[in-house]
Amino acid sequence: MTNNMNQNQRKTIEKALVQMKATRGNLLLVVILTAINIVMFASGSDNMFLFSATIPYSIAEAGMLTETVQISVIGIVFALLILALYLVCWGMSKRHYGWMIAALVIFSIDTVAWAGICIFVGDVSDIFDFHIHVLALYYLIVGVINGHRLKQLSSEKLSELYKLYKPKSPNGLDNSAEQYNESPLRPADIAVKARILLQGHFAGHQVCYRRVKRVNELVIDGFVYDEIEMLVETPHQLNAVVGEHNISAGFAGVHSFIAVDGEKVAKKLRLA
Repeated sequence: MTNNMNQNQRKTIEKALVQMKATRGNLLLVVILTAINIVMFASGSDNMFLFSATIPYSIAEAGMLTETVQISVIGIVFALLILALYLVCWGMSKRHYGWMIAALVIFSIDTVAWAGICIFVGDVSDIFDFHIHVLALYYLIVGVINGHRLKQLSSEKLSELYKLYKPKSPNGLDNSAEQYNESPLRPADIAVKARILLQGHFAGHQVCYRRVKRVNELVIDGFVYDEIEMLVETPHQLNAVVGEHNISAGFAGVHSFIAVDGEKVAKKLRLA
């Protein structure tokens, strides 16, 4: 019963991470499509993408319609500043979901502005555009909810989850704290494209916790000691024995960590 409960907890974490990543992707898409819309209008095109923000586009459009260079430039600059604010929210939301709340507030204002413009010009027939705005708002709300859910997970709860639900490593062995690899699996490929999750010099060794494609690796002094493959990152721990020290690295749901002899010596906040 306890194992089933903790497997459900793991699935909840995995689902929250996937949805948070999807929300950030949709927010970035709004910025890109809005920028494309502005460029298309400037080039004389009447077409536009609907999954976009209304306020920056309308400001740029109003400026260019004056056919005055100075006002057009001012309109475009203001539009770009708003898009830059969206980009800041997108980038920072990877570390703290509070920035997703900021994006939700800004886009809510944008939606109200879109409705106001429709009423002002007397055109409320574009129901499809309304649905697109509501869909974007829905994604942002989902992102805020899942960000809050991940934030509420304490280190203690995650530690219990690791103990009761231990992910399998690629060699099929249980990745528990008792299983520390004493021999390296292979030399680390330093030429491969990798995302460094956390690294540093600890206990006289250079320790690097990195992700190569779908594989997370524990690299010590240039050798891969442990690894785990997963499509979506869930809580896990990689372990090794080097010299007289037990060295671990992993993902604790909200942060990456490196531990030496059971004591965390480094950690970095990470939601995705």
